[in-house]
Amino acid sequence: MKDLKDLAKGYRKLVGEAIYPGLPYTKYQRSPNSPLPPNPSGQGSRAFATGNLLTKFISSPENDITKIGAKIGDGYQLVVNIAPTGAEYGRWVHYGTRRMIARPFAEIAAGTDRFKQLLDEFMQTETEKMVEGELEKLDDIYNKAGWKIT
Repeated sequence: MKDLKDLAKGYRKLVGEAIYPGLPYTKYQRSPNSPLPPNPSGQGSRAFATGNLLTKFISSPENDITKIGAKIGDGYQLVVNIAPTGAEYGRWVHYGTRRMIARPFAEIAAGTDRFKQLLDEFMQTETEKMVEGELEKLDDIYNKAGWKIT
């Protein structure tokens, strides 16, 4: 059974993995003059030179597991801070600049099969809760009418 906290935890972990060591992202090709060491797995989302972005992303209060996921009305939202204090340049890595193509690590993480599996498990749990609630309402209606359902 997955709840919103489990989904937020999994998403934060995947975003961290997209920063380092990286997740597949074919749109990004590093410049041959890049100061970054080569990535042996060839994964293009890696946004890691000093480790500062990853460290600040994980330690940021805005990216606490309890703050990432929220229920909004009838829906849910997952929000991470891509430019945490001390690594504000994360927005330039994520969205790109005129000289650097974007490496949208939060979006890349959301597009992975692992995230989709987490989301499916979460939605299955939420659907089961909703169905159980509706069945309980029906039981109450039948009981008030004097019918006994077993």
